Amino acid sequence: MPPVTESRRAWLAVLLLALGGVAWWQHAGRQEEGAPSAAPGSNAANADAPSPASLPSPRAPRPPAEPLPPKDAPLNDIAGALEARATAGDSRAQCRLAVELLRCLEIEVTLATATLPDGRNIVELGMEREGQFDVADRVAQQQIWQIRQKEQCQRLPESLHARGWELLRSAALAGEPEAMLRYAEGRPLQAPGQVLLQHPGLDDWRREAPLMVERAFQAGHREAVLMLIYGHTFKHDPFSGVIPDDPQRALALQILSSRLRGVGMPPLERFNATQVAAAIRQAETWHTTYFQGRIDPQPTHMGRTSPLALNDPGTPTPCE
Repeated sequence: MPPVTESRRAWLAVLLLALGGVAWWQHAGRQEEGAPSAAPGSNAANADAPSPASLPSPRAPRPPAEPLPPKDAPLNDIAGALEARATAGDSRAQCRLAVELLRCLEIEVTLATATLPDGRNIVELGMEREGQFDVADRVAQQQIWQIRQKEQCQRLPESLHARGWELLRSAALAGEPEAMLRYAEGRPLQAPGQVLLQHPGLDDWRREAPLMVERAFQAGHREAVLMLIYGHTFKHDPFSGVIPDDPQRALALQILSSRLRGVGMPPLERFNATQVAAAIRQAETWHTTYFQGRIDPQPTHMGRTSPLALNDPGTPTPCE
């Protein structure tokens, strides 16, 4: 396997912390509230977000003839039926199969990074040294699950693995929310052996990803809120590299996220009263218009899309 990039190591470090029992969604919320703020001279919140209108209108997903398989169904048993449905135009089947193939990639990278040559897990050993034996046991069980999933992935034909990006994009263009967000994240662009700038879908993705997230945001998907906060603030992954830094809009999004979780305001010290007032007004408008004023203090994942390399019983079935 080609060497793992530093950016991927950083991403996997977060996954491994989650394996060690860290409540990552709480950590993500704290990072979101503490994101770098604008200097006092910044402009007021920008209500004119990029318009998703330049994306093709979502196709109406075909009603599936049967429900999607349960999330613990063996991949090798369900891949053929899912591929047939996906090829026939079922966007939910396209989404589910694409997510399962993306899981294969994430598990491959996770195992390559977290496993020593003798098969032992780096995090498990660290937990044992610190006397955290319950956590070490959970990490060991997680690795067993990953190894079994990898075996399922290896039984699939290479021709199917090669369709993963196509299926993900097709489901995203059809308006499947999870596909839209995972496509926009761009993780398959950094698959093992893949050079980002040489990916054949890169130009389409750079044009479509920001609009996908805006469309998901305006449809009330809270995962898109944190993606936009990170994207307007940092430059640490593919998606955040294709949207402009906008600290004032990031502040309004942070306030919106706080409202969605029913918690207090994020740090405001570096903003003046005019900026804060504008951001609060914008957040209130978004909360009412896109999220119908709802409060959801306990998301089932970490705020963004859930990591696929973790066997988390609290996450829903992909693409349901």
